[in-house]
Amino acid sequence: MDNSYEQVREWGLVLDAEDIPYGSDYDPETGGWRLVVAPEHAERAAMVLRAWRRENRAEPQPVDEADWGWTPAGLGVALLLVLGFLVSGPREAGARYFSRGAAVGTRILDGEWWRTVTALTLHADLGHILANSLFGALFFGEVARAFGPGLGLGLLLLSGMGGNALNAFLQFDGQSSVGASTAVFGAIGLLGGRQLVRRLARGQRGGRAWLPVSAALGLLVLTGMGPETDVFAHVLGFAVGLPLGALAAWLAPKPPPRPAQWALLAATAGLVAVSWWLALGAA
Repeated sequence: MDNSYEQVREWGLVLDAEDIPYGSDYDPETGGWRLVVAPEHAERAAMVLRAWRRENRAEPQPVDEADWGWTPAGLGVALLLVLGFLVSGPREAGARYFSRGAAVGTRILDGEWWRTVTALTLHADLGHILANSLFGALFFGEVARAFGPGLGLGLLLLSGMGGNALNAFLQFDGQSSVGASTAVFGAIGLLGGRQLVRRLARGQRGGRAWLPVSAALGLLVLTGMGPETDVFAHVLGFAVGLPLGALAAWLAPKPPPRPAQWALLAATAGLVAVSWWLALGAA
């Protein structure tokens, strides 16, 4: 049977819990995904999946129509971050950009709101930009696939801005941060919030409904709590992204159509451009 990738992945999690080996493949002729189980495990796998369906009181519903599908938006943003690093250079070489664009808490609270945007495009060194561009290509791409390129990147920017703004309010006066990681963890929150709303809409309750949020929190702990990282910014980006993703999924169960996506994409790019224009023109 051909199904959406998300459906096959969900069935795979059920089989994982029972230690049943499986694989998946894509059928280009039908445009669907298939769960593949070895013949010796087929009967047990079918029994486990039937029991799981009965427990959930209904056959899982296809959800691929609620996704935009693959888009190069995540890779494109990652490449733009790398190009930005080539322009600004590392912190010690790009004093002009970092002095004007870093998320300095006192300056943000004094009205320089654009720093919540520009700081997302600055990176302290080569390791910083490589990590954020790689994780960004993955998670930004998933957000764009889920919400569409325009809405998805707009939500990413809002989650990064919100995380930087909260960081300015809650941390000490000397706080200063740069990097797209606030938006990266905002992306994890966006995806967790969206999946929570979709599971609730399909009638799931209790632990099964909150499983995506638990998984997102696990990713936050595993990847965002290192000794050299701005943990507070990561947590706040996630904290903004989670309810934002849930709200967007509730208001727009399906991604908006193409004209709206392109308009939102243009608005997002425009906000970044205006923020840097204000930053470089500030006294």
